[in-house]
Amino acid sequence: MAIILKKGTCAALLENAVELPGKHVQVLKVEKVSVAGEPVDPEQFRVVISDGIHSIPVMLATNLNEMAASKMITKFTVLEIEQYLWVEVCTLRIVILEEVLVTAQPSKPLGTPFMLDVSTDPSNVMRSVTTLLAGTGTEERKQFSRRVGEESDGEKEGSDVSTETTMLCSDGAPRTGEAEGVIDVAPDEVYDTEKDAVHVDGA
Repeated sequence: MAIILKKGTCAALLENAVELPGKHVQVLKVEKVSVAGEPVDPEQFRVVISDGIHSIPVMLATNLNEMAASKMITKFTVLEIEQYLWVEVCTLRIVILEEVLVTAQPSKPLGTPFMLDVSTDPSNVMRSVTTLLAGTGTEERKQFSRRVGEESDGEKEGSDVSTETTMLCSDGAPRTGEAEGVIDVAPDEVYDTEKDAVHVDGA
């Protein structure tokens, strides 16, 4: 059965949607988190994911650290998202992947994704939110843990992931108005430019 990356998945994650257009995303980048050049404790990983059309930076929950450290999650890995945490702090929309499955390991990026802006107010993008995520400023914080396809149970206590905006935010990249995009992915297959085509579904 084909694995499909669908346009709108990354945007839906940013909006904390109940239903995602698709559950699969491709990892474009994995890096250890540091603050002012110093590693954080406990170890944390920042990941850029793509739905083939758009990409966003996200965090891995610390229970997934071993998957990143062992390179089970690495560049170009295709993941199936089972559960994620959504946080909004100081206009920043932060997605933390809590449960994922590795479903394929292509050898190259799929599609030509554009980075979406995680901030609803780019002028605030560099504001530090470390203390907010650590448990203060709760009036400014909204946190939701969502299993994909299920309603949120409402506000939750903080995640074990503590970070600053510089770890999560990206430059404001242009949003695109493409037709609905569907990219087929075959597990355990080596991809080449002729076979790995992007199929546009206008329906």
